[in-house]
Amino acid sequence: MLRAYFDESGIHAGSRTTIICGFIGPPNEWRRVTRKWQKAMKGKVFHYKEMRNETKLLERLAKILAESRLAGINMGFLGDWDRAIRSGPPHWPTRYPSCYQLV
Repeated sequence: MLRAYFDESGIHAGSRTTIICGFIGPPNEWRRVTRKWQKAMKGKVFHYKEMRNETKLLERLAKILAESRLAGINMGFLGDWDRAIRSGPPHWPTRYPSCYQLV
């Protein structure tokens, strides 16, 4: 069994681009990464817009991910989610009810 975590940016109406990124891997690797991540975060919740100037912390978190056995997954497309989902075949809105299913 694999576990995955994804996040998105740009699905709101009028967005010029939509990006979806995440990681996937076995549960034991997620446990290992989670312990290191939580230690680095010291009880804080990660929100990049609040931490974009915390260079040392961001470098530490990036190193945790880079040294892990989690695989990075990403995709992107031009425009917002509603425009993109309606630009494909008629079955797309049912098959992909959210941008996460598209990944």
